Amino acid sequence: MSMDKIKTIIFDLDGTLVNTINVTIPAFENVIKDLKEKNMIEYLPDKKEIMKYIGYPIDQIFTNLYDSNDKKLIEESVRLLDHYEEIIIENNDNIFFDGVIEVLDYLSKKGYKMMVLSNCNTTYLNSILKKGIEIYIDEPYCSEMFDWKDKEEVMKKVIDLNKKEEYVMVGDRKHDIKAAKDNGIKSIGCDYGYGQHEINSADIIIKDIKELIDIF
Repeated sequence: MSMDKIKTIIFDLDGTLVNTINVTIPAFENVIKDLKEKNMIEYLPDKKEIMKYIGYPIDQIFTNLYDSNDKKLIEESVRLLDHYEEIIIENNDNIFFDGVIEVLDYLSKKGYKMMVLSNCNTTYLNSILKKGIEIYIDEPYCSEMFDWKDKEEVMKKVIDLNKKEEYVMVGDRKHDIKAAKDNGIKSIGCDYGYGQHEINSADIIIKDIKELIDIF
């Protein structure tokens, strides 16, 4: 599929640019351990179960993991997650998939506008940007900025709906592909991420982010 008309590339974060195994998973494990010690939860989700929900809005992740809508529990979980993620990101220089900086630098020099659209919160978004990609991302957005609306609703607010042919969404989960299709833009599914079985309907599927250099 031709990408000749594309002028703006929209990236997801976790599973697309960020190797979540190095950041979010240990943070989640610390959160769950803390809550268990406080007797706030009984069931301890393992890494495999956590991975199933990476890329979902944060409150939905904890709701699914705990099978609970307890507002106090969810809020405390999010607070702890922010705390641990910030520490891990600050002290870890290996948070991106191999080739991410190279690809972003290439696309920037080619003149593409780049956006980030993630289901994360602003604390996480800003921490990630400061690790070396801030200079490449023209417009960073996250769900928290839009009162935790679904990704397709957020996308509708941040793109020019009269120029849909100029955008492409790059992501690894069903939320990314659905957001693109619902808004009439092209999509690239990242098979190296965490939702391989969810991206079959993407216009293009890549197994390595460095493939974007050949596409663009």
